[in-house]
Formats: sequence, C-alpha cells, structure tokens
Amino acid sequence: MIMKQRGNKPSIFHYRSYRRYLKDWYDSKKSANRHFSFRLFSKRAGLKSPNFLKLVMEDKRNLSKDGVENFIVGLELNKQESDFFRNLVLFNQSKDHEERDKHYKQLLKSKKLKQLKPIERDRYEYYSRWYNPIIRELVTSKEYDGKAESISGRISPRISPDDVDKSIQLLIRLKFIKMNAEGKYEQTEAIVTSGSEVESHTLFNYHLNMLDVSKKALQSIGSAKRDISSLTLSINRGKLPELKKMLQQFRREVLEFTSDDDSADDIIQLNIQMFSAINDDERNTK
Repeated sequence: MIMKQRGNKPSIFHYRSYRRYLKDWYDSKKSANRHFSFRLFSKRAGLKSPNFLKLVMEDKRNLSKDGVENFIVGLELNKQESDFFRNLVLFNQSKDHEERDKHYKQLLKSKKLKQLKPIERDRYEYYSRWYNPIIRELVTSKEYDGKAESISGRISPRISPDDVDKSIQLLIRLKFIKMNAEGKYEQTEAIVTSGSEVESHTLFNYHLNMLDVSKKALQSIGSAKRDISSLTLSINRGKLPELKKMLQQFRREVLEFTSDDDSADDIIQLNIQMFSAINDDERNTK
C-alpha cells in the first residue's frame, strides 16, 4: 500500500526499505503521468544509465554517496526527506549491525517521523534494553512498594534505580502498564508480543542483548535456578520449517502455561536459538 502525502507522492517517513519507497514512488508518478519513464527520471537526476532507477528498485544495484545525491534531485525531496533518505539508504545497505544500528537511530531522530509514528522510537527503546520486559512484570507484582530501589536490587544483573524509573515511564508511554483505581500499576495485556509493527532490526538488538545476559547467567546463577543445554543435530533442510513450527508451538504452550498464574513469585527468561552450523559458500566451492 502506498503511503501518500503531498498530491500522489508517497511519504518516505513510512518506509524502512528505500527500494520499496522507490517502487511506490515510481508507481505513483506513472499513475499520475503515463509518459513518465525510467529514462526521464535518469535525465532529471543527472544519471547516465537510462534504467538505473529500475536496477536499484530490483536490488540489482546499490546507491553510492554520489548516487544518493542524484536520486534526491530526481525524487525532488525537501531537506527533511533528503536527510531521511540518506540514512535510510545507509541503513539498508550497511552489512555491519553496528553501522545499521547507528543509521537506524538517525532515522528515529527525524522530527517528521516522531509526528507520524511516535511509538516507533519507544518500541526501539523497549527492545534495546533487556530489563524492560522484566520491569514490566516486577512493577505490577504485589512486592513492588512504589520505590525504584525495590526493583533494581532484585534484577540480575543489577541495574540502577534511575534505569528503573526510565523503564516505568517507557512502559506507561507504550501503554504496557497503567495505574489502577488503587494507585497500583497493572498490565494492560497479560502477554506482550513483538507483532508485525516492530522492525526486525529492533528485535535483532533485543536478541543480541539477551545472548549477552545469558552468558552472564551461565556464570552467576546456580544450576538450581537455570537450565542451559544444547543439541547438535543432523537434519534434512526440507524439515526445517516443520522444526520451526514445533519450536513456535512450544513457545505458545509455555506462554499459556504461565500467563494465568496468580501465584507467580519468580521471573524467568527463556531464550531459544536454532541456526545452521554449515557454511554454504564453503561447500559450494568444493
């Protein structure tokens, strides 16, 4: 679906893929003027190749720094849109996660994005701090006395009371918790899932953080309060989708098993990782 702003022009601030934006932009131009073409775009943008826009849209070419500036001219972007487009291209084309994260943060700083999608930055913050889901559970427990210190001391690894306060305010903004008539926090939903709205990059950050926390737990938490194991298996690749469904079903069963437990007095973190240990590129060269 094309997100439109002025006239038939798609709003770039709704996109996290610059190639998808280019496709929607071209379709809208073609719809408004059947004579519009890739060749005409190249002429306006000062590009030598008459079909370069098509190649970029189809992921057959990347944009260089100079190419980005040419496209900005051809797309007729204003200053805010131009800055967003530059960072969006870098975010999409960066191979290193830290580089991608740096440019994603720049996208989140956009004033226009804050107006159109104010929740996206808070969602990024929620999944970028491993302890936010834990605080969501603790702040609504019977043991919470309203003081951040009572939470910060219980979380392992320990965090500061200031981090707890910031997390609570974040949970309120996201409407994950609310104050009830008794002046106590309560959860708005029993289960929080990422949903389709959360960017894959944001979830990637969360999983990286949880892997780091898991390493610390392996060293600091006794075996009575943890269960860490691993399996190395041989499997036909055609069975991988079925195996993933089995893991998804297991997660659903765990959620159902714990979601209505009124006597809960502990919080656990359950992480599940599955990945191929075979390098396809190496095998294909033999």
